[in-house]
Amino acid sequence: MEKEKSPQVSVIVPVYNVEEYLGRSIDSILAQAVTDFELLLIDDGSSDTSGAICDEYAAKDSRVRVFHKENGGVSSVRNMGLDNSRGEWICFVDSDDWVEPNMLETLLSHQRSTDADIVSAAHMKHFGTFTRLSVETFDGTGPECCSKILHNELTHYLWSRIIRSSLFADKSIRCLEGWNGEEDILLLCKASYYARRVVCVSDVLYHYYRLNPISYTSSGSVYAYKQGWVNSNGLREFFRDKGEELNDAMDSEQTRRAVVTIMWAARRGDQREVMEKLHKLLPTMNPVYRESCDWVVRTAFAIPNYTLLRLFVRCVDITNWIRYKLTLLVKGKENVEGA
Repeated sequence: MEKEKSPQVSVIVPVYNVEEYLGRSIDSILAQAVTDFELLLIDDGSSDTSGAICDEYAAKDSRVRVFHKENGGVSSVRNMGLDNSRGEWICFVDSDDWVEPNMLETLLSHQRSTDADIVSAAHMKHFGTFTRLSVETFDGTGPECCSKILHNELTHYLWSRIIRSSLFADKSIRCLEGWNGEEDILLLCKASYYARRVVCVSDVLYHYYRLNPISYTSSGSVYAYKQGWVNSNGLREFFRDKGEELNDAMDSEQTRRAVVTIMWAARRGDQREVMEKLHKLLPTMNPVYRESCDWVVRTAFAIPNYTLLRLFVRCVDITNWIRYKLTLLVKGKENVEGA
């Protein structure tokens, strides 16, 4: 019996209570100019008609594969998608978002011309009455990409890109089951680290919908940010023996995360609990960032106004960016003098 041919791309869509948006997302994927792909719809125990909608599409199109599971959160969904994928390339799409009909065709074309292991597209964020375009420029190694993600110079979203599936398979890279906040930065940075080349292109191919109140990514809850700390610490362990630059980048990321977590805690009134947990993190950081993070946490805790906290987050971002650029400048000067 002839073995079934594997598809070129596996598109993985986590599904949970998105009956209002799901059809738009699936239709945009099935309308791709490239047809050699499979669509994995992972129903995470939806209580609305999302699961039935998935089954309807599977009955009409043989490229659609549906998996129904008990609710376990987006990390378990992504893992199930990766475990059952058969394509050479992995593409994640959120179930309330939609994509351009030439997305896969364009990303695969850029991959062939660059021989990159990860190719990312520009995206448009939709906030109801207004939109925001996000275009990134990058062409470099996997570790360089990780550093820029951790320094908040590149986005850490899993969607809007194709990733060579062997990066996940060869190193058994998966999400931490049960920890569903910021799982994408852990998964993407681990895969990116092993990539020979990562390329970001300017084609706007993905549309991110920000107004679904029950989506995995737009709840903005303190619980999600607390869960994100577990994934962040998991990433710290991963980078611990991978060089000073990535560990410094990890300190920068966690300094910013500390303020963002307190910012959301200010909305819910549990800043003190969050602050106590953050201080347990400090001994793991290098001395420079330990002092910085301690000061940032204490200052953020003392700011009573949510709007001012958001401004403070931006100031921390700018400070970390300047520190990062000065470090690169000093290292570049040392390399020149050494030569």
